[in-house]
Amino acid sequence: MGADLSGMSPTHASPAGRQRLQALCGATDDAVLLLYAGRLAPEKNLKLLFKLLEYLNRNGCPPFHLIVAGDGMERRLWEQRAAEQSPGRVVFLGHIRNRKMLAMLYANADIFVHPNPHEPFGIAPLEAMASGLPLVAPNSGGVTTYASSANAWTVPPTVGHFAEAVHEILSHRELAVEKTQLALATAAAYSWDRVADGFLDLYQDMYDCFHGKTPSAPPDFYSLPATPGTKQIATWTARLAQKVFAATARWRESSSVSQPGASANTDPSKYAALKEPRIHS
Repeated sequence: MGADLSGMSPTHASPAGRQRLQALCGATDDAVLLLYAGRLAPEKNLKLLFKLLEYLNRNGCPPFHLIVAGDGMERRLWEQRAAEQSPGRVVFLGHIRNRKMLAMLYANADIFVHPNPHEPFGIAPLEAMASGLPLVAPNSGGVTTYASSANAWTVPPTVGHFAEAVHEILSHRELAVEKTQLALATAAAYSWDRVADGFLDLYQDMYDCFHGKTPSAPPDFYSLPATPGTKQIATWTARLAQKVFAATARWRESSSVSQPGASANTDPSKYAALKEPRIHS
């Protein structure tokens, strides 16, 4: 897996970009700007994101604001929740199609928060890493393919753990710089160019092995032929499954034909009526 990281870079950070984000949020100079980019859907665990914001703002200093870049079926739900629980602290930007705008968001925010512990891969967190933005994410799911405690803040997906990670980023600037530097190197390894080159190298190795040549790297394991007994059992099982599926299909077909009124469904005129297009004037 990889991502299109072209245009994502810390070089997009600027005083003008920061001021633009502050204006979007109505934030003061001392505010901390959290960023989330992704769909607003039930599987994204957005409850953690908004509860985190409420928790961080209980102390009142510094003020925390959340920028939400994305859209989805739960947008109205969270807009209403934010208006009630965190008035003036959340801005919903909708889906950002402009890549330059997205790059500006990543580079000028303070922390990227990714709440989903079941993410298959996670492109947005990788884009944040490529932009030099500290990442707070769960220590589970596909995000851990590239994010770890070495280059990000991967913690259990609870409000308390996420809040501790946020405070550590803000209070230990040297650690934050060290991790984001490692994150930049990690993200570079997942650019489409690198990933495509890796696949081409893999195919070349497969071709060389097929022709008896030594691969460029030793394989992790070899798949051994099945023993005669195991092979025979697998063959019998496959044949039995095939017979069961075929018998089930015949039984379902005979049951549908024998049902009362089934003959009415074979009336050609009724099928013809169904196929006629309906024209609305």
